[in-house]
Amino acid sequence: MRRAATPGSPGSGSGREEGPPAPALEFAIRLVTIDYYLAKPVPGLDATHSAFVGAPVDRVPIVRIFGETPGGQKACLHLHRAFPYFYVPYD
Repeated sequence: MRRAATPGSPGSGSGREEGPPAPALEFAIRLVTIDYYLAKPVPGLDATHSAFVGAPVDRVPIVRIFGETPGGQKACLHLHRAFPYFYVPYD
């Protein structure tokens, strides 16, 4: 495995060695079904206080996505911080 050379280190020379590419921060899944459930918020992961109500949050929605990766592996994704909303146009 090649790593990037730091200035002044052996092998830094005039050119800079490149390390392996960073892993992609994406996750692909073929959607089979989707639902949600309400659970106690996890501090540091979920919102624990509502600025709208001005009080602590008792339960938060967690979207659950069932599907399959491009490699054929079955997956269940729990998506936090996805708050449902709806839009009502007003004139």
